[in-house]
Amino acid sequence: MCFFKRMDPLVQRAANSFQNRFSKTALLVLVSIASAITALIQSAGGTLPAVGLIISPFSTLPVVLITIISPLLGIYTFFLTGLLLFLVQPSELLIFLFTTGLLGVGLGHGFTFFQRRILIASIGSLSLFPGICIMLLGFQFPLFGPEFQSTSSFYFWLSLFLFSCGYSLVWVEITFLILKKYVSRRLRSKP
Repeated sequence: MCFFKRMDPLVQRAANSFQNRFSKTALLVLVSIASAITALIQSAGGTLPAVGLIISPFSTLPVVLITIISPLLGIYTFFLTGLLLFLVQPSELLIFLFTTGLLGVGLGHGFTFFQRRILIASIGSLSLFPGICIMLLGFQFPLFGPEFQSTSSFYFWLSLFLFSCGYSLVWVEITFLILKKYVSRRLRSKP
């Protein structure tokens, strides 16, 4: 099964390509740009009624990519995006901090430290699931809409955990495809 296969050193090559290509100042500018893009994508959920709900989950992608480049820069992106969302769209702040952003940081660290897809997806789901639990139980935030109130069922929590595992696995595959495309393009452009 492809989930247990080892990844090629693709992630390390992509990260090294960015780190060697840009200065520290340029990387900080990249963090600022990624944070602005992430805040715009995340705020689409509160601004555009139907289309925004489809667009806003993609705010995970810039956080994952910056975290792969440098785990510290990924954390900077996470907090800077949170600050921007606090200023621009405060209603999306908690959603970003505890779901999409936390998943991005978790997956980025998973890509940095592990080689197997299943381990990377596990790190992502272990960062997403507690974030969803904090939103539902700690803040009483209606993630699934105001009509949905039942959180006491074992099957609800099991299905929520399985959803976070599957969602994380989907993001692992999306990120892997983007990195593979980036590295193959960089190799073709070298003389």
